[in-house]
Formats: sequence, C-alpha cells, structure tokens
Amino acid sequence: MTIRKHYNEFYIVVILYLQSFIGLFTLFLPNAFIYVLDKLIFILLMFIVLTANNFKFNRYFWFIISMISVFFMINALFYQNPINLLGVYITFISIFIPVLYLINQDINYKSIFYFWEKISTLFTLLLPLYIYLVINSKISYFDVALLTNINVAGIAFNLVLVNRNKKFWSFLFLFANLFVGFIFGSRSIFVATVFILIFIYLIFYKDKNFKFYLQIFCWGVLLILIAINLIPLLLSLQNFLFDHNISSRNLNLFIQQLTAQNRELYLSGRDDIYPVVLNYLSKSSGFPSGLGVARVLTGGVYYHAHNFFLELLLTFGVIIGSIFSLVYIYIIIFLSLKSRKTYRDAFIIILLVSFTVRSFFAAYFLQDTMFILGFSMLMKNLFSKKGTQNL
Repeated sequence: MTIRKHYNEFYIVVILYLQSFIGLFTLFLPNAFIYVLDKLIFILLMFIVLTANNFKFNRYFWFIISMISVFFMINALFYQNPINLLGVYITFISIFIPVLYLINQDINYKSIFYFWEKISTLFTLLLPLYIYLVINSKISYFDVALLTNINVAGIAFNLVLVNRNKKFWSFLFLFANLFVGFIFGSRSIFVATVFILIFIYLIFYKDKNFKFYLQIFCWGVLLILIAINLIPLLLSLQNFLFDHNISSRNLNLFIQQLTAQNRELYLSGRDDIYPVVLNYLSKSSGFPSGLGVARVLTGGVYYHAHNFFLELLLTFGVIIGSIFSLVYIYIIIFLSLKSRKTYRDAFIIILLVSFTVRSFFAAYFLQDTMFILGFSMLMKNLFSKKGTQNL
C-alpha cells in the first residue's frame, strides 16, 4: 500500500500526529514560537492536501466553514472579552479546515489503519526523544501522554484485528507506550489509554471463543494480583527510577493518593472548577451561555470546564446540551454494539471513545484533534455509505 495511491488516508493519520510532531521543534525553538508554528504547519498541510486533490472544493465545504465562523462571531458579540475567543477559533479552524476537506474525499478506512500502524511505530521509536524533552521541560507531561494514547490505539487495533500473527515487536511497542505514558505522562490520560486498550480488545476481537475468554480470565487474575500488591510494586518502581536519577511526577502522585499522604490530590488536579460550573448551571435558565463561560466563571484561571459534558451544558444550555450528550452517548454505544462493524465505524469509535474518556478530566472538544476528526467523520458518514468495508 503506497502513499501515492492513498494520500488522503495518509494525511488523515498525519493530522492525528501533527501536534506531537510539532513538539519536536521545541528542541531548537522557544515555546513562544510553537503556538504560531502549530498554525503554520496546519496551513501547510492544508496546502499540501489541496494540491494533492487539485484544489477541488464544493458548496458543502464553504457552507460549513461559513456557519462555524458566523457562530463564533455571534458568540463574540455577547462575550465580555472577544479576543479570548479569537485564539479558540484560530486553533479550531486550523484543525477543522483540513479535516473537513479530507472527509469529503473518497476515503478507504482500512488504509487509515495501515498508515496508523506504520506511523505509530515511528513515533514509538521516537519516545526516548520525547522523554528527553519532557525531562528538560521542553514539552509537558500532557504532550507525552497524548502521544502514547494515540500510539496505543493504533497498535492495539492492528494487533487485535489486522495483524493476525501477533508480532513480537508490536507487543513490545505497545508495552513501551504504556510504560512511558505511566511514568512520564498524565494520570487521567493514562487511565484513558488503558481503557481504550481494553475497549478495543473486547469490542473488536473477532474470535470470541474459549481461548478468548480464557485470556480474559488470566488477565483478570493478573490484574487482581497487581491490585493487591500495587503499593509495594509502585514503591519498588519508584526506587528503581530514583537509583537512575529519574523522577516521575505521575508515579509520585499515584503513590501519594494510594497511601493517603495527600488527600487533596485528585485525578485531574483541576477538580476545583467542577463545583463552580455546577453551581452556575443550577442557577441558570437552561438556555445556551456560549463559548468561554468557564473563563469568566473562574476569572481567567480555566478557559474550559475540563469535562466534555459540563462544557456542553455550559455552551449549549442544560436542555440542548443534555439532548446532545444523550444522542452522542447513544451513537457511540450503538456503533460499538453493532454486530457487523465496518472500518469506518471502528475508526470513529476509537477516536471518540478515547476522547470521551480523556475529556472527563481535561480535553477541550474544540481543540482536540481526535474529537474534531472523529465527530466530523461521524456527521459526514451518517449520510454516506462510502468507506463501509466490513471488519
């Protein structure tokens, strides 16, 4: 399978990894330039995508872009500091434009998973470089965690469904990403990574025979044994890292919570925003409040609610936000439980489930590549039968 014949599918996977790729530029550029570079690279990608598709546009593309721009403009009219929304709009639109253009092309979803496995292998090999960057405060632990989350999703799906011979290197790369995500990443994203790994295994594993259930039983017993001895195991790992002059923020916080050394620690570290949002919602009329409300409620400390469903209630109001949330959950469950899934379904499910679990504690839907790509594909494919190769 070549990029020349499947360039649109290749570019879709590139979009998933683009922000992780941009993180490598912190090796020789100060952080002040990274935000601008982020947007420039997305614009460059857009130009490459347009060139590959001979600059073909349609009315649907311009209609959606116009509607979203109008929505942001109307929101800004009622916002006390419109300049804050400009940054959100620029970030969102720079991701959304290439996504929207690509999903309107003919997409072979099976090819997407082929390129995902190849690129996840490349970025797994680059993990030592990302460890160096996070240790030297060039990038954040969130960046490392997100990269390992994307890698695990791509590797796990190909192990379960595509790569039937279960290559040793694939398992090794999977373990490497879990280890790096646990030691150098974020607790909430690590939890989401483990969840998506289990989810992919349970939902997409085809041969649900005696061997499958025996594996589940064995893994269950192993997890129980680990849970029973979790604190000693984590302390041993912590001592091992100390002996090699490595400090793990993630590991230290896990140990503090499990040993009750710090009862003020929570999974996300941002939990103080939730009572503020819930108090506001309880007193609201139920009508939409628009984007940026969390920034106003917290005096600029937080620019979103750090919970996808709370953010929906804030943005679209309790009534519309609740309806949207229920429909969103229903569609994910429906696609997950379909007896005959397609590669299109699988790609959408993996992206949205990964985002949704992460979004309980951190991710902002207007700036999350997985959500923008997964949700855009979901909306497009509700009205399209293309790309429906069965798994």
